[in-house]
Amino acid sequence: MKNKYIVILLVTLVTLMTLSTGVQAAEYSLEELITKGLKNNLEIRQLENDIETTNRNIKLNKSRSDWQADLNLNKVLVEEDTIGVDRVNDKVNISVNKKLSDDNINVSPTVSYDFDGSEVIYGMNINMNIYPNLPSENIKGLIRLNNQLHQEKKRLNTLKAELVKEWLNKYLQLVRLEENINVLKDRLELAENNYAELKEKAEINEAGQQELLQGEADLKDAEYNLKEVEQQYSQLKTSLLNSLQLEKNVDLNLNPDNKVLTDLKEKTNNVNLDKLNKEKTIENIVKTSSEFISNINQKSYLEKELNWLQKEDSPQVSIEGSYDSQTDFSAILNISYNIFDSGINELKIENKQQAIEDNQLALKNLYLNTETNLDKLMDKVELAKMNVEKNKILYNKAVDEADIISRQYESGAIEKAVLTNKRLNKKSAQINLKRATDNLFINRLELLILTEPTSVIQEVHN
Repeated sequence: MKNKYIVILLVTLVTLMTLSTGVQAAEYSLEELITKGLKNNLEIRQLENDIETTNRNIKLNKSRSDWQADLNLNKVLVEEDTIGVDRVNDKVNISVNKKLSDDNINVSPTVSYDFDGSEVIYGMNINMNIYPNLPSENIKGLIRLNNQLHQEKKRLNTLKAELVKEWLNKYLQLVRLEENINVLKDRLELAENNYAELKEKAEINEAGQQELLQGEADLKDAEYNLKEVEQQYSQLKTSLLNSLQLEKNVDLNLNPDNKVLTDLKEKTNNVNLDKLNKEKTIENIVKTSSEFISNINQKSYLEKELNWLQKEDSPQVSIEGSYDSQTDFSAILNISYNIFDSGINELKIENKQQAIEDNQLALKNLYLNTETNLDKLMDKVELAKMNVEKNKILYNKAVDEADIISRQYESGAIEKAVLTNKRLNKKSAQINLKRATDNLFINRLELLILTEPTSVIQEVHN
């Protein structure tokens, strides 16, 4: 019986060890986080699916203009001589079809054979639209799909770059919060030691009640500050992991000096506002923006539609030619002209002209908004640079103060707690300087994304 309990205990221990090993949280570097985020993000996956669908539709439209072949076989299964009813012959027919020159030429080779002993009949049918040479609905659809594909690819690049910027920003905030937590832990320890000393002094009447209450308040304040920053860290970490579509128990290997950040910082440092050509920058934004591509493509397509509508009011001229081994060659010229349509075509043209004007106004507004947003972002970068300079001065001031207090401590003029507090102030000033530098980097990165979103993605995947 005793052995039975020992076996059960061992099994339980092994099971618990296995479970604890199985639930051990995974740890990811920044590179791994971004890779998984780009792979898991629902917006990216949906847009990638849309691009695949558009590519398939483009192939489908092209296939409609490519070679097509039909086989038709007539076979009499039951034959009965009936007066007044023609006898259906056994026959096999093969027809092939190919559209050329934007679907304006239709070529159809044919072969047929009658099983009653006749020879093989072969031939060729050609239909050609000569004037006004309008594209077919299939070709129009192909133009629209190519425009759509272009827009979707631009939107995907920008989306990926924007998400990378968002994740990097949260990652750097976590790095600084972690550094701040370490400083606040030291401040809490300092407050605890100070309060303990005050209680001892109060017992021998070397510290009054007011000093003791102030020491307790300082301790509570240190506890509160640490708890508040720890909660900020936890909430921001959860927000980052949710955005990356990762489990909450994932551990982050926070390293502000990893290759991704180093390479991107080096790239953004080349963004010099003093040498920035505003007009050239807007030109680059036009090339990379899905909004601009959408408006420009729409403008181009509307102009094409207007041209097609104007041509539709012209006489329609086409030629049909055929040849087979029995009847030789024949050709027919077809001319049609709608001499009166109650003004339908004219109204369509007016509507299309209005749509083009509306598009031009929308495009003009998009240029103005882009210029305004660029100015705002440049101002943000300038302010961020000024904030870095300010925090550099504050950090240098904190360093000097710590050095002075250190010399005073060595000479015995002040207590160790004062020195410790000044050194913590220096660490806090250093963290604030790093935050200001991070903010400048993120603002420069946002400016880079406007003009070169693909370069951001390439740096991440290198």
